[in-house]
Amino acid sequence: MIVVVPLAGPDYFQNGDTKGLKPFNGQPYLKYILDSRPWRNTVSKYYFVLHDEPLARDFYFNFIKSWYPRSEAIFIPEYLPGAAYSVYHALTSLDEDRSSLIVDLADIYFMTSSYSVDIQLTPKSVDSVAYAFKSTSSNYSYFVTDSSGRILDATEKSVVSNNASTGVYYFKHKDVFISLFREARLNESRYLYNQLLYISPLLSASCVTNNTSIIELVDQESVVDPRL
Repeated sequence: MIVVVPLAGPDYFQNGDTKGLKPFNGQPYLKYILDSRPWRNTVSKYYFVLHDEPLARDFYFNFIKSWYPRSEAIFIPEYLPGAAYSVYHALTSLDEDRSSLIVDLADIYFMTSSYSVDIQLTPKSVDSVAYAFKSTSSNYSYFVTDSSGRILDATEKSVVSNNASTGVYYFKHKDVFISLFREARLNESRYLYNQLLYISPLLSASCVTNNTSIIELVDQESVVDPRL
């Protein structure tokens, strides 16, 4: 399994501060969040996508690389229009064609007693999973599902259900993400929010690409959003 962590937004490094170094439960924010994930011990490699600037290079080489020695940084020279573009940029440069993929925005802490990235638990028919929790706050993306949890629609910052995104997504392999991304690019007016392409709306494209995307609810009481 590989994990792609997009950190290339214009607000990640502000006023000389680095979001991922802010303290959270006695540790740097980014490290605490990533180390809490239940698949932590099955990750073969982390890929961090960063905007190419001095603070980003300092953060990666002096901090992230020491936390995750087998990780790799992908520096992007310009800001791209949304996290989906950052992840796509990273995936098209990688050799791992069939490895399962986690995209982790590393924003929200949660725990889950079971998780679909466990090969024994993931139905072969499922191509992607969005980890979700119950909320009605307009700070999050939301998923509309059928009774089985299959995603029918996804919207950014619009409360169309009570299934809020944690910002963490599983894909059977990178080609699933790429297929969803390319569908979204063909019909951008349907998927964009404020002229940006986020990750959550991509999963609603699975209805067009004949992929199956589902939500998996995490343990509700464990959810903490340190940004709030």
